[in-house]
Amino acid sequence: MRCLLPALIACFCLLACSRNGGAQFCIGELARGVVVKLSDAESGAPIQGATLILTTKGSEEETMQQFASTPEAMYDGAIDHAGTFSLSISAAGYESQMRTAIVVRWLGCHLDTQFLEIALVPQPTLHDDPALLLIVFGSEGVEVHAAHLLTGATR
Repeated sequence: MRCLLPALIACFCLLACSRNGGAQFCIGELARGVVVKLSDAESGAPIQGATLILTTKGSEEETMQQFASTPEAMYDGAIDHAGTFSLSISAAGYESQMRTAIVVRWLGCHLDTQFLEIALVPQPTLHDDPALLLIVFGSEGVEVHAAHLLTGATR
């Protein structure tokens, strides 16, 4: 019985990880395949609460999760998952972005984590450009309207 335990441990160590065909000892921690730091392109401020969706070639989708313990806007995904991904990013008040060909590879028992720093451009608003304001003087007072000169959108 005394010899059985060391023999079992030795067998476990030899068979612990064989992703690349060789016997390796791997610890059981989860690895992040993709980590994204998201910020505002103009101010550099972190963008909280964005939606980041990773898609693989087989159209499998995963919504990336925001780190709960950091003040920066950090998101992770592709946990213990290698492959080639596309990333769709959207946040209220910002122009959406798409990144393609994000390659995550297995390095023995661990992933080659891809770290991306992405800056989103704020969407223009009608009130950002004073040239788009229209002031109407009428018999009943002054009215202020905003109109986009190219699209005709009004507020």
